[in-house]
Amino acid sequence: MIQRLPLIRKGDKLPGDFQHCEVAEGHIIVWVCLLRIKQDRPHPEARPFPAIVDTGYPGGFAITEELLYQYTHVLPKLDKSRVRGEDGRGSYRILERKLWLYPNKPGTFQLNASGPRGMIIEIDRGIKLYQKRDRQAGEHQRDPRPNLPLVGMHSLLRNSLVLHIDGNSREVSLTKWAKPKSSLWDRFVKLVQGR
Repeated sequence: MIQRLPLIRKGDKLPGDFQHCEVAEGHIIVWVCLLRIKQDRPHPEARPFPAIVDTGYPGGFAITEELLYQYTHVLPKLDKSRVRGEDGRGSYRILERKLWLYPNKPGTFQLNASGPRGMIIEIDRGIKLYQKRDRQAGEHQRDPRPNLPLVGMHSLLRNSLVLHIDGNSREVSLTKWAKPKSSLWDRFVKLVQGR
């Protein structure tokens, strides 16, 4: 799925319209778009946008209202019955969506439009949509909300994804876990389970 994706190095910029996005050394940048719960692939006019795979973020996916509108030109209507909350990053609402993860051209940040199909990332806890920040909260303070969308550990675990980080080459791969097809594996599982 994601093959030999370079870790961000000092001075790297994202391609195209996303050169203004702040990225830090060591970030893992992937390309995603949001899907409605019943969708099984992106709309043909959907525009992929960058997100950080953040193994330190325990949630599924987080994005600010401003970024969601900037990337999709849509701000979903949220009724008052939706879950709301607040954490160290600010006030948020839960948006019921799932993600589409696009493949990269191996060894680059570039999308691989002619390569393998993308993958659905289920997010059963919903997406945290951080609300606009109150101007009176301190204009000189650093905004604690994510400056790029975050794909968190819950997404990796929930979808049985394998994240491989090669510190030597400074590359990352992300694949779907597949059960080995050998009877040796089945015997190992039975042994562990005590059967």
